[in-house]
Amino acid sequence: MNHRLFVLTWTTLLSGSALAADFRSSMPVTVSVETGIETIEAKGTVFQDGRKISHLDWKSENLMVLRGTLAIDVAPDWTVSVSGKKGLSRDGEMVDYDWVEPFYQNGSKSGWSHRSIHPDTRLDHYYGGSIELNKKLVENGGTSLSAGIGAQYTDVKWTAYGGSYIYSYEGFRDRQGSFNPSEAGITYRHKIPVLYASLNGSQKWDNWTLSAGLKAGGTVKLKDEDDHWLRSLRYDRTFGVSPMLGANLDLGYDLTASSSLYLSGKIEKTKFKRGDTTVRHTPTGLSETATDAAGGSFDSLSIGLGIKTRF
Repeated sequence: MNHRLFVLTWTTLLSGSALAADFRSSMPVTVSVETGIETIEAKGTVFQDGRKISHLDWKSENLMVLRGTLAIDVAPDWTVSVSGKKGLSRDGEMVDYDWVEPFYQNGSKSGWSHRSIHPDTRLDHYYGGSIELNKKLVENGGTSLSAGIGAQYTDVKWTAYGGSYIYSYEGFRDRQGSFNPSEAGITYRHKIPVLYASLNGSQKWDNWTLSAGLKAGGTVKLKDEDDHWLRSLRYDRTFGVSPMLGANLDLGYDLTASSSLYLSGKIEKTKFKRGDTTVRHTPTGLSETATDAAGGSFDSLSIGLGIKTRF
């Protein structure tokens, strides 16, 4: 972590202490600020008559992410927490596979008929937020266990520029070439609202605290958007309720009676159910809709260093 991030962390905590002062007498407040790196990966799949005809892999690695959480003890054993995160712009990569008759060998990634690789893929934005209500179930010495319900939202968007391709026109993979490096080819965006339940526990030894949490839920009105600029086509997809699973593990060390430094790890996976796709030709507005023609997923894995203070 560089000097500027340390300054940002402490400045935010000091600002938060002033805001929390009004609650100190009856509603204790905990503020945490964290910075870390995260790998995010999205997949989008197109089906036709039950057969996979296109698949896109989007990925950004070692993405710098800033997080903040505000937790308020609203009643004995009850806590409301609000959190948010933002990813700082970073390069990524995208690979686009197609299976076009009669040239593909099979439906695996190695059997494609058309493939394009886009190393100049840019993360346009990545942010998320959540609100959660927790009830403490167990408080016994250094052991704590709580359960909660919550809602979260994730929004991620990439644009791929340039790249190279291998296509099948008159024969299997018989044409190679490249795209204009300054021209946008495809833009892809996920909008992922989730309702979930959580279970969180911690164990304290002297100045050390080990915390772990699990959460599971389902998406609500999950959508993605896919713009193919070179073909003037826009794909809008909607998915049914899809499963989300997440886990976190934190190791904290008490600096003072009310402040601690912690190392955190988080993983989250969302697997999309089959969805409907509307394809629109943007210059003319002509469109058509196909049912059960879309699939996809979104995964994230992060590690971070943060500081937590209770007022």
